[in-house]
Amino acid sequence: LRKVWQKRKCTISNGYLTISHSMFNHPPVKLNLLTCQVKPNMDDKKCFDLVSRECWCLPCTASCLCSWVSVLSDSKEEALNMAFSKAQGGGESSWEELTRAIIKEVRGMPGNSECCDCSAPDPTWLSINLGILICIECSGIHKEMGVHLSRIQSLSLDKRATSELLLARNISNSGFNDIMEANLPSLSLKPTVHSDMAFRKNFIISKYVEKKYAKRSSAAQCSGLPETVKDKDIFSSLQAYAENMDLSEPVLAPLQELGETILHLAVLSSDRTSLHIVDFLVQNSGSLAKRMAEGNTPLYCCYHNKPESVKLLLKANANITITNETGETVLDVARRMRYPLCEELLLQAQSNQFNPNVHVEYEWWLGQDDMYESDEDLDEKVRS
Repeated sequence: LRKVWQKRKCTISNGYLTISHSMFNHPPVKLNLLTCQVKPNMDDKKCFDLVSRECWCLPCTASCLCSWVSVLSDSKEEALNMAFSKAQGGGESSWEELTRAIIKEVRGMPGNSECCDCSAPDPTWLSINLGILICIECSGIHKEMGVHLSRIQSLSLDKRATSELLLARNISNSGFNDIMEANLPSLSLKPTVHSDMAFRKNFIISKYVEKKYAKRSSAAQCSGLPETVKDKDIFSSLQAYAENMDLSEPVLAPLQELGETILHLAVLSSDRTSLHIVDFLVQNSGSLAKRMAEGNTPLYCCYHNKPESVKLLLKANANITITNETGETVLDVARRMRYPLCEELLLQAQSNQFNPNVHVEYEWWLGQDDMYESDEDLDEKVRS
């Protein structure tokens, strides 16, 4: 890559990093820190990377590197808190800008320019629990199948929450069909944009209900599912789903206690890079009420202070009134452990005030392909 370092005045304010142009009469570039990830550059210890829809490599002295990374990370955290507060108050917030950026990224993922089922162009309907885009004709059949198989929402008619985009950002139509249509014997069986509803319905039922065309794997691959969950491999979870594996069964080698399911394991190991695994299992494993030996359901991740996983579990209507073997509810645990974020979410659920259209704090990895380093690049960025 070209390394043409340009001296710039940079300021951080209200959740934005502003990079001035070398010419005073040119507008600056503003980067929303909600859509960015900041990290030290692995190849140059005097640089750090700010990854947004493009990747900015910013040089600094070795002594101030940690300060820059710390300030940017703190500013991003402040922006997240401000956005959450505004969203709770019902006002406009930068969460909406983040959601738009994610949806734009989702639309550009492999295969997403066409309906996952009939290849109609520009699909605008999302299956939230499968992470695929479909057209309006196929969406009607998905709705007929029921929300236990496919939860359909519009990408264009409704405001989406970031929690509804976790799977779409990680699976894509191509990734889904590589598994769910791997054994499709002939393309003639697949509907086209001109196919009638009866033909579409027969195909969709075969694909999603019967899983007739799904890829088949070895028993050894299936038994290794706990490892793939820890490795954040969403497609192994999708493969298990495609083969109708009982994802609510206890794992053979639990990390916590007997009776631990894949979902228990996923929430235990969850962080801001693995929430999509939790979300897939929350929506598709049927494990919400499964208890380990001491009576703890997956919602007892409150023991480990996992508020983002709590959001996903509450969004799926996990039962907060269940008590474990010690007689504690999850709210009791959150209070005893002094985890205020978990406690607040559970109190909202208890009073029926929890908003299922909740936003989650997650590393979205929005576009990392382009590098803008020169004045010309900055000009192009401003014009676009």
